[in-house]
Amino acid sequence: VWLASPSNPTGAIMSRDQLTEVCGWARQQGLHVLVDEIYHGLHYVEDLPSVLEVDDSAYVVNSFSKYFGMTGWRLG
Repeated sequence: VWLASPSNPTGAIMSRDQLTEVCGWARQQGLHVLVDEIYHGLHYVEDLPSVLEVDDSAYVVNSFSKYFGMTGWRLG
């Protein structure tokens, strides 16, 4: 299951309860959860949970280019 939180372009953020529910469902189905948290460091709210806080078997995709204003830079 691939999720994005915060999502682009809406900025919608999954709550801790929503992440827990999705991870529990995925576990029951024998699926893995991968969350795109590339915009995780660019937030304006206090509670911004990472999926790793609720499920240590989940995978996270992240980046440093957004945080350092390097969105046009490419490696490789």
